[in-house]
Amino acid sequence: MVTSGSTDDLIRLLERRVEFLRCLESSPHQKPEVVEALEWSRSTVDRALRELEQAGFVERTGDGYVTTLAGRLATIEYDEFVDRVNNVLVASPLVETFPRDTRIPLEVLTGVERVPTDAQSSFDIPTAVRSVIESADQLTAFLPVLADPLLLGLCQSRVVEDTLDLDLVVGPDLYETLHQRFPGTLGQLADHGGTLMRADRSPPCSLFVVERSSGENEAIAIAYDGDTRAGIFRNDTAIAFAQAQEYVTSVIESATDVTEETTTNTSGSAVQQRLPVAQTTVTEHHGQVVLEREGFVELTEEFLSHAHPGHRRPAGEPVSTLQKSRRTTP
Repeated sequence: MVTSGSTDDLIRLLERRVEFLRCLESSPHQKPEVVEALEWSRSTVDRALRELEQAGFVERTGDGYVTTLAGRLATIEYDEFVDRVNNVLVASPLVETFPRDTRIPLEVLTGVERVPTDAQSSFDIPTAVRSVIESADQLTAFLPVLADPLLLGLCQSRVVEDTLDLDLVVGPDLYETLHQRFPGTLGQLADHGGTLMRADRSPPCSLFVVERSSGENEAIAIAYDGDTRAGIFRNDTAIAFAQAQEYVTSVIESATDVTEETTTNTSGSAVQQRLPVAQTTVTEHHGQVVLEREGFVELTEEFLSHAHPGHRRPAGEPVSTLQKSRRTTP
């Protein structure tokens, strides 16, 4: 029975002496055994056991000191509290992107993992993010800014390959930017089954809600400080995924589906600027596609005849297989 001390005093006692409660949880220990197990001095052990006994967290038996039921429950609650605080600290760069009055269930942060931002520049995709997008069967992507253009390019590549079911949600400002500067990218997404939605306001962070046929679902978020990644956070717990889906649903309900508008407005454009697309697999075909996206074209007879009407390569003149082409930027 907990008999003495205010709540604050008991919490401070738990903080200082919780290792004693863990030590005595499974079986009774005599004082010399506690000294040996925890490597504290005899005077410290005497004082700690006396305080814990007065608080009702341990009791003395014929076999030694043992943690009481109240002590075990208090230890569980204390450990869970410490874990929750640590989760908040780990995710603080992400949490700070939300408005101050946002209600974020702490369960969402349970099990959150801050993954390395191992990319060398903003033009690289961090390994953890790449693996998530490449392994997704269905992906809902929230993008507040175009700080990571290759992320959208990678999504575009997977949609075009018909291996990803994509719902892309962007804020009004980013939509206008993409609509004006990269209509070809939006057109490709729409033409290959992707869905584009314009939210009422920009999402606070980049969020990817990943569904897989294996049932191994997860959510990954990227927090930004300006255009710089402040942190990447991954969570595959069921409750975090459910909360992420609930948040996604609430945003999409008030968003405008602009897929058809995108298809209509981008069709027939003579020149269309496209986002860069990251290389995902090392195959001969994909390597050629990547080179073409970087401005290289294969010098075939057909290409040369179109590039230089009326001109034919003299017989015997060698032709390089690839040559850098000149692009016209709209």
